[in-house]
Amino acid sequence: MKFVLMGVKSSPKNISGQSICFDMLLDELKKQMIPFKYITVSVDTDSNFQKVLEYLTACIKLIYFYMKTMGKSKIIYIAVAQSRLGFYRDFMFVWISALFGKKIVAHLHGGNFKTFYLEQSPFLQKIIKKTYDQCDCIIVLSRVYTDLFDFVDNYKEKVKVVPNGIPEFDNDESIEKKYNPTRPVILYLSNLIESKGYLDVLHSSLILKEKYNISPQVYFCGNFLSNSDDVTFDSVEKAKDYFHNFVKENKLEDNVVYKGLVQGEAKDQLLKNADFLTLPTNYNAEGQPISLIEGLKNGCVLITTQYRDIQYMNLDKETGFFVNYNDPEAIAEMISNVNEQDFKRMSLNAQKHFKNSYSFISHYNNIIKIFHEYSK
Repeated sequence: MKFVLMGVKSSPKNISGQSICFDMLLDELKKQMIPFKYITVSVDTDSNFQKVLEYLTACIKLIYFYMKTMGKSKIIYIAVAQSRLGFYRDFMFVWISALFGKKIVAHLHGGNFKTFYLEQSPFLQKIIKKTYDQCDCIIVLSRVYTDLFDFVDNYKEKVKVVPNGIPEFDNDESIEKKYNPTRPVILYLSNLIESKGYLDVLHSSLILKEKYNISPQVYFCGNFLSNSDDVTFDSVEKAKDYFHNFVKENKLEDNVVYKGLVQGEAKDQLLKNADFLTLPTNYNAEGQPISLIEGLKNGCVLITTQYRDIQYMNLDKETGFFVNYNDPEAIAEMISNVNEQDFKRMSLNAQKHFKNSYSFISHYNNIIKIFHEYSK
């Protein structure tokens, strides 16, 4: 089976759920010694002009690969975007592949594609529809997202659900964490985008300390980024200044630590030590956050909003709690009410939920099954 994969790999400047999943897929294909070609698309720049040059370079590489493997490569897998510039990139990949007669498998890792589509002009909507009509298969993360492409011809036959997954621990034994209710360890593991709720977590730290006499250890891990749905700040610099000034002015230096982007062993250790993983998100591009899957795997009790597919990732009062977006008081109250017995029960439930629903082997096997189906 020979095919080509196109997507964004993780880098020091860019790490997201989509790039992590693409990295894992490439690694597993190599491990299984399945022949393939991959073409990565760099986004390590804020310059749209530079991005366009990167996309054109990728198109040239794709055409060259198709010409070199004429009659051999059968399918292309594209990790698609849900933004206008990202669509222009995917538009080129899809139509080049269609012209060469390839089977096209598109994989969406977000949950905002329908909104993106509806916000475009009628003319661009027609272009988007015609482009995705060329796709033979469109992978989404959850049954929640099956109607995101209902404007595509025969979408019910084309859309397939493949949940995200990450590798299990080599040791299959459950993790039993020791929990100290007076010093809970709270982890926020995602890019610091306003609508992902990191400000709610920050403000809840002060409420825990002042109202509940609890001294939390709160770690924020990720890059400060701006997004189209930002409300409070009009620049990343202002968001950073607010965060650090809030910590300083409220004397939270012993409670709140900003770690920046963490990967590898540093991230593994933070997850291992964390009691709670928080993501009270309302992010417009949210899909199926990898950070929550990592939290479940490591026995963290989740505190999230009941948003999109997260309603199935977090089981209320079983693996964690639901709170409303923009409600730091609720986050603090939930944490303050957790005793050692409740924590142990939910931590073990989280690990079971991970094994049952989000193991990487299940994710990978589903992807390979699709590759086999469309490479015939």
